[in-house]
Amino acid sequence: MLILAFLAASCGGAAKHSQTAQKAVHGAGFRFEAPAGWSTRRTGTAVVVRRDPAGGTLVSATAFTLLKAYSPKLFDRAAVRKLLDGQARGLRNSERLFALLLLELWRQEYRIQV
Repeated sequence: MLILAFLAASCGGAAKHSQTAQKAVHGAGFRFEAPAGWSTRRTGTAVVVRRDPAGGTLVSATAFTLLKAYSPKLFDRAAVRKLLDGQARGLRNSERLFALLLLELWRQEYRIQV
């Protein structure tokens, strides 16, 4: 499963950060902590935790099932090199390179063997 976590936080100005009680939030293949007073909503493979029901401050995690087994062989070295070279020349490949980097870091972090 590929796990993507999105964190959106509103600007708090110069407010001091205080220690707040945390709660563990579990989903299909993931776990994270959120402030204990926030509301939790689960839908399918997603979990959304909000500070207030109508507010924009939230933490969200969704699990996606891969259609095919992950394999480093899926990434053609020449194609990745071309993206890197293009980025060095000023082309806008940063989103693609970032996605490849995150996928590889995820694979290493969770010791996914192929």
